Amino acid sequence: MGHEPISNEIFEHYRILERVKEQKKAIKILIAQGYTILDLEGNILCKNTIKIDSDGNRLMPELDKEVKK
Repeated sequence: MGHEPISNEIFEHYRILERVKEQKKAIKILIAQGYTILDLEGNILCKNTIKIDSDGNRLMPELDKEVKK
């Protein structure tokens, strides 16, 4: 019985990671189709304002500038 909470925590963590992957995938698809998204931090996400890497992660503009140098 003492091992159940740990097991549940591991599975819950995995489920959260899977939901994050699905959400990133959905956002990437919407942006690719021309939709504009307002995220929870108030950022506007669209083709013209962000770049997305092959994993669906948003690349930050300040990081892009550092890479170009």
